[in-house]
Amino acid sequence: MRDLAELCPGVTHSLQRLYAAYTEARRSETMVAAQFADRDEGAGARYEGNPIERVRDLIEANRNYFPDLESAAEALRDEINVGSEDLFAALSTRLREKHSTVVRIMPVDVMRETLRRWDRHRRQLLISELVDGPGRAFQLAIQIGLSEGSSIIDGIVARGGPLDDTPRKLYRITLANYFAAAVMMPYQAFHSAAETLGYDLQVLGQRFNVGLEQICHRLTTLQRPNARGVPFFMLRVDNAGNVSKRFSSGTFPFSKFGGTCPLWNVHSTFDTPDRMLQQVVELPDGSRYFSIAQMVRRPAAPYPQPQPRFAIGLGCEIRHASKLVYASGLDLEKIQGTPIGVNCRLCERENCSQRAEPPLTRTLILDENTRRVSSFSFSSAREL
Repeated sequence: MRDLAELCPGVTHSLQRLYAAYTEARRSETMVAAQFADRDEGAGARYEGNPIERVRDLIEANRNYFPDLESAAEALRDEINVGSEDLFAALSTRLREKHSTVVRIMPVDVMRETLRRWDRHRRQLLISELVDGPGRAFQLAIQIGLSEGSSIIDGIVARGGPLDDTPRKLYRITLANYFAAAVMMPYQAFHSAAETLGYDLQVLGQRFNVGLEQICHRLTTLQRPNARGVPFFMLRVDNAGNVSKRFSSGTFPFSKFGGTCPLWNVHSTFDTPDRMLQQVVELPDGSRYFSIAQMVRRPAAPYPQPQPRFAIGLGCEIRHASKLVYASGLDLEKIQGTPIGVNCRLCERENCSQRAEPPLTRTLILDENTRRVSSFSFSSAREL
């Protein structure tokens, strides 16, 4: 730092401005969080006590990359030495020979709403017949992760600091899922294929015998220092706009509260279920991202239960988009980005016809004699 200050005196002022901006950002975030916490306090739901947000913070702190689990998963695949199409059989054999656990595919009327259950006393791993092929291999890999990778998982959890029982269990489950994905898509082979194929999700799914959601989730974890992939962000939403999954190895500013912007075409995938949609989006600060989105269906559900549907969004900063086959033929520098916000409560864009709420940082202005494009008018100055 001393050498830097001597060689580039101006950097000290830049660091001061950066710290001032950081302080202002934290103050604004604290203000927004406090308002939401006050709203939810009557229901006893505060952010500090939310185990899902606590685990998400831990994942983000690790940039969604856990090298110890990656190494263990690669070692396992090297040891069993089979292709993706034979993985389920190989994992079943390993559970039987190394853990005295028999894998059984069970009828839905026996499993009911349960997809996987380990019977500790009978040493049986029961999988519902509703789970598809890639899902069955994934569930077996989770069980092996909880058994053979338990000490690694415990070490990662311990490094996360003091945790209550609920977030600790959720963190362990999350890490076991991470291990399972790494077993199905070993880092080196998967990274090499993704780069060679231009991140073609359909071909990657066929090559590694996994689903679209599994592929997108795995792509957010490619952060090995000597073999980094495109720093993707990913989210999963339902048709009501609820965000049930979000991961980022890049810089996309997901909100911890509320849904997403309705102008983001991830929501349009429910109208075009068999199409992959592309979009360039631009945030209020001018940062631009390239995103792709498609609707996915969960495995069949027994009648009359509806088959769950989700929209999967995957994106990256615009400077990385040229590596994706989905951006082929697009002039990324000239194409106009769709102006979106993080969500309505945190977006300060004016005159948005799809605004559902005014921003928390502005004062609402009401005029009974005027009706504008947006349902809400607000002050141009921030409310501190």
